[in-house]
Amino acid sequence: MEQQSNLHFKVPKRIVQYHPTIRKSKKLLEQLDESNDVGFWELSQEHEILPIHTDLKMRPRAFRFMNTLILAIEAMNGKIIFQYSRCHIQMFGQKTEINLRQKYHRIREKDKSGWSRESWEKSDKLEFQAGPSFNQKNWIDRKTIRLEEYLPQIAAWIEKDCKYWHDLRAQQAVQKRRREKELLKEKEHLKKIAEEKSKLRQLISDSENWHKAKQIRDYLSAYKNKVKLSKSALNEENQVYLNWASQKADWLDPLTEFEDPILGKPNLE
Repeated sequence: MEQQSNLHFKVPKRIVQYHPTIRKSKKLLEQLDESNDVGFWELSQEHEILPIHTDLKMRPRAFRFMNTLILAIEAMNGKIIFQYSRCHIQMFGQKTEINLRQKYHRIREKDKSGWSRESWEKSDKLEFQAGPSFNQKNWIDRKTIRLEEYLPQIAAWIEKDCKYWHDLRAQQAVQKRRREKELLKEKEHLKKIAEEKSKLRQLISDSENWHKAKQIRDYLSAYKNKVKLSKSALNEENQVYLNWASQKADWLDPLTEFEDPILGKPNLE
């Protein structure tokens, strides 16, 4: 148990000055006793109240128990926090829900007709619960040991539980950062592949357009030779055609970077 050797777990028979959280809860529970319309759950929606569920007779003992527990937890660098109308002990940045109640026994009885019915009978035992409902740890008064004597075990269990979740969250955070780093590395790798493919497509397109431009120029050269061989001078119509065709060759040629006034730049993708 990671705690100071001088921790005080003995619950006194009388407390002169209660912890502020106990004093606040004591007043709220007194208001609850006087009200017939508001229950504990409704009260906890608006106020930070310790989960102490006992009758008036057992409440002083419950206050002394909770007061000693809170002081011990604070000495262990923990604290009481309230979230979503529930009370928790927080240590190592993690929290464990707590509850203190008077134990009730369920009684099953059958009437003369054979029908069974249930009733609840309160006992003089205190029960402390820690942890969520699916993994709850319970300590209760026994014939040979009272709940107060379990305080060192309770504090140790809460500390261990919070430390477990702290270490698990830390491990998960490391794993998450590792996954994020791997995903980023993979994303960068895929980006480089995409860039290389795009550059290759551009290279192939430039090469094909360059060959197309060369073919057009070879064709125009042959066209001029044909006109000369026919012993007819280039007329205006032929010259306009040659100029237009030459511009289209320049437009296709990636080495000339010619932009056609009508077509703009060629779509090389």
